[in-house]
Amino acid sequence: MKQLDWPAEITTAQRKRQAGELLRLGGRFEKEGLFQDAWLALTEAAEIIEKSALPVWNGPGSGDRHLLVRRRIRHLGAELRNARFIGRAARDVPHVTVATEERLVSLIQRTFPTVNVVSRTTSVPADSEASYERLAQYYGASAEDIAASFVPLDPPRHVQVPGSIGIAWHSTNSRKLLPALGDWVNIVASIDGPVQSLQYDEEKAGRRELESLCDRPITPSPIDQMTDVDGFAAHVASVEGVLTISNTTAHMAGALGIPCVVVLDDLDHLMWPAGDRTPFYPSIRLIRHNGRPSSIVIEEGLAMLRGLMKSVKSELLRAHH
Repeated sequence: MKQLDWPAEITTAQRKRQAGELLRLGGRFEKEGLFQDAWLALTEAAEIIEKSALPVWNGPGSGDRHLLVRRRIRHLGAELRNARFIGRAARDVPHVTVATEERLVSLIQRTFPTVNVVSRTTSVPADSEASYERLAQYYGASAEDIAASFVPLDPPRHVQVPGSIGIAWHSTNSRKLLPALGDWVNIVASIDGPVQSLQYDEEKAGRRELESLCDRPITPSPIDQMTDVDGFAAHVASVEGVLTISNTTAHMAGALGIPCVVVLDDLDHLMWPAGDRTPFYPSIRLIRHNGRPSSIVIEEGLAMLRGLMKSVKSELLRAHH
């Protein structure tokens, strides 16, 4: 790829091979919507942190016949967010193999049936390799490119429960400022349809306590989302809407195209952009505290979610007429 006019911060960190600083800069630029700079910084970080024996992919038109795609940095949410670019690469390269965690193999394979998806420990004799961030350099240089590239993940067979809302309220990430359980009580109690827990480690997170405080049933999760990502995808797809803090549940709902409202704190440490939308997930809306009490924000989030669910229903009805 032709080197762009990089910000001086990236140039300095790249020259000094400061992977941590490049990760920080990439996250900041991504949050600010400066995607070209974000992908440049994150690609450099990925290729410093985890070397490959294969040559770096030089993008569409490189003439490579077999491309290996592999996540080298960041978390599961980043792979769910950027998986869309697999399909774009498959249009330009005759053979694409994705090497991923075992728990993601079936979900990615079902979504992109023309590519080969294997466990990340599998040896792949490809011509070149790309991280997800390198794919994004070529296919997601702007918010418009990212929005246009959206491909919903394809979950296993499931039945969606009409009117059901899934919730997730806890994170083990100590950097997040989370609403207290009590802040959820009146809001959860006011939901008309079934309430489904989409929370990981839900018992440690206080599901039974929340259920007792709300004086209504909160259906426990039937799967361990930390190990069964395919089952988790089907589980999230079974609800009509999702109200959650920022966690893997938010990324899964967005990647599946399920209406979702993400309740955010006021700290400047997460990848979500300013405003109430993200180009990565058309079905997600964002709501921030802006100094307000959590209970008020969650209540507003539920109203926003109801409007989003109603809008999706209307679009589906129009599509069928």
